[in-house]
Amino acid sequence: MSCPRCRQDTPRGAKFCPDCGASLGASAHRSLPTAVEPVLSAIAKMAARLCDARDAQILLVEGSTLRLVAQHGSLRTTRSLGEPFPLSPGTVHGRAVLERRVIHVRDLKAVVRTQYPELAARRRATGIRTMLAAPLLSEGTAIGVIAIRRLRVRPFSAKQIALL
Repeated sequence: MSCPRCRQDTPRGAKFCPDCGASLGASAHRSLPTAVEPVLSAIAKMAARLCDARDAQILLVEGSTLRLVAQHGSLRTTRSLGEPFPLSPGTVHGRAVLERRVIHVRDLKAVVRTQYPELAARRRATGIRTMLAAPLLSEGTAIGVIAIRRLRVRPFSAKQIALL
C-alpha cells in the first residue's frame, strides 16, 4: 500500500505513514457512495461554465491510481467513468495531484512529448489543446483533481484559474 499524501510505500497493516504521518485508514479506500455522483457531476458542470469551457472531469485518488468519477461535456474522452488508471506525473491530472498545485497547460500539443509523455496518444485521440487541472485537497492531502479541457489553444484567465 502507498501513502495517499506522500506516495511512499508503507508497511502492511500500518495505520499511519512512517514518512509523513498521514492516516492510512480504510476510509481512504471506500467506494464512492452513489448519492455523491450527482453532486460531483453538478460541480463538473459548474466548473466548466465558470471557466468558459464545454468540458470538465473530476477524478479521485485511490491509492496509487486515479478514477474518473464525473464528466461534463461532449469532448471525446479515452477513459470510461469508474475506470482506474495509474497516478503519474506523466499526465496533467497526476502532476496536479502529486505536486498538490494547479497545472495550467496553454498548448498541450506543444508540450506533450517533453512534459506529459503518457498523454501523447490520448491527446491525439481527443484533440485537447488547453487544460487546467486543480487538485482537490483535504487537510493538505490531494484526494482528487478537477480538470477543465478545451479543444482550441485558449489559455485560462487568472480569474478562471482562481475560481477553479
